[in-house]
Formats: sequence, C-alpha cells, structure tokens
Amino acid sequence: MSATRDAVGRTLELGVDPFTVIGIAPPGLDAAFRTHPDLNKVHARANVDNTASQGVMEKAGMVQEGVLRQNRVERGETIDEAWFGVLRGEWTEAREGARRG
Repeated sequence: MSATRDAVGRTLELGVDPFTVIGIAPPGLDAAFRTHPDLNKVHARANVDNTASQGVMEKAGMVQEGVLRQNRVERGETIDEAWFGVLRGEWTEAREGARRG
C-alpha cells in the first residue's frame, strides 16, 4: 500500500496493489487523520470489477463517490475505476458513534 498526500487540497490517496486485495482498515484511516491534523479527506480507487476491494473500502467506512470511465490501463486493457472517500467529519462522527455503542 502507498499513500500520496496533496497538502493544498488536504487529501490523502491510498494506493492499493491492483492485483491483490490489501485492506484499508479503520486503524489505518485513524492513523492517517491523526498523523495529518489538517487532512480533510482520504480516498482510494479500485477497478470496478474488483468488488472485493470495493467491499473492503465500504467496510472501512468509505463511500463510493463515482466511477471514472476508462481511467487506467491494466494488463493492456482500459478499465473503469470506482473512487471511494471518507471526510474527516464523517470519520470522526462514525468513530464517536462506535465508542458510544
């Protein structure tokens, strides 16, 4: 997994190996928001056919923001990508709700 930070836009993109499912777990998102106090959003993307990766992102609390058509070439084939994201406010609210039970 890799991370690319955009300090101007206050976002962080998590990169996941496109050929394997590597979890974007809540502890990783917690760490991203704690490490970068000015960070407003964490986002990631997956091949639209990779429902396992999309499920991991949804389970971690990210929401699908859209699909970029023919956005990347993978194994010689042009693919569509589903983009997911979570805003700091959404993340904070979800974590506080989980703590309250």
